[in-house]
Amino acid sequence: LWRRDVLSLFGSLEGSYEGAAHTWPGDHSPWKADLRELYLTYDTDNIDIAKALAYAVKSVGAEYSICIMEPRSTHGEEPTEAIAKAMLGADVIFAPTRFSLSHSNARIKANENGARFISMPDYTREMMIGGALDADFLGIYEKVERLKFILTEAHQIHITTKAGTDIHIHCEGRVGNEVSGVCRTSGTWGSP
Repeated sequence: LWRRDVLSLFGSLEGSYEGAAHTWPGDHSPWKADLRELYLTYDTDNIDIAKALAYAVKSVGAEYSICIMEPRSTHGEEPTEAIAKAMLGADVIFAPTRFSLSHSNARIKANENGARFISMPDYTREMMIGGALDADFLGIYEKVERLKFILTEAHQIHITTKAGTDIHIHCEGRVGNEVSGVCRTSGTWGSP
């Protein structure tokens, strides 16, 4: 959604972050014009990514706050109490942290309060410049949603491959889960 615009900024990380030009056309913007607050929650391992995102946000005139903490020790560990409280007032939260906050109570409560949460655990500068983030997240969104529906309605999954994989998975009564990387509506979260 926003990666291509942030890319131009990462090309000049060694220099000033200011002056980088960014466009966030129409529906590709990760927030709406009525945005109350955007938070960048990051740890000391990802300062460069947080700065790049901050200047991209600033370039479209949105308000942002930056919250910093020591890296957590594992995925799902809670952020500091102050950051958890701040997340409750955000419309959008970018979280380039070493360990994922996706399964923390702070993320769950922020989503329940309407925030969109973009999880970016263990992202590096190199990841932001190329690789899987080049995927067309909006282009594959409908396929991801369809697969979620299929998995929710399925009773059994049978997977085979030319390499010899032959596995049956019983999944009746299970709800499909999608993490598409697209967070267009209040209360959603994803990891691009």
